[in-house]
Amino acid sequence: MGAPAAVRRHVGAPLTPPTGPAAEVDDAVSIDTFPAAPPPEVLAAIERGLSASADLAGRGLHVSFTSGAGEGRLALTLHDHHGTELSGLTPSQVLALADGEPLDTTRMSANVHQPD
Repeated sequence: MGAPAAVRRHVGAPLTPPTGPAAEVDDAVSIDTFPAAPPPEVLAAIERGLSASADLAGRGLHVSFTSGAGEGRLALTLHDHHGTELSGLTPSQVLALADGEPLDTTRMSANVHQPD
C-alpha cells in the first residue's frame, strides 16, 4: 500500500525559500550556540544556592529530595546531621532557602539550630 496521493505529490518536490512576510520573519531568526559561561544573574543565583547550602551544613542541617515509589511525587525534608527528619518542606520553601532567605524554624523541631 503506497502513500496517500497528497503525500506522493510532495515527495521529492524541490524546496524553495519562502517569499513575502514569512521570509522576513525567517531571516530574523538566528540560532546561536551555548555561551561560554552562564549569564551573570545565573552565576549569582548559583552562588546564593551554594551559600545557603553551606549555611545549612554549618548548622548541621541538610535538605533531602526523595520520590515515593510509583507515586511520581517528590518529598522535600529537612534533616539534622544525624539524619533525623525535622520537618517537611514545600517546594517554595526550598526555593526560598536556595535563594538565600533565612530558614523559618518557628514550627519545626527544637533540634533546628538558629544562626548566631
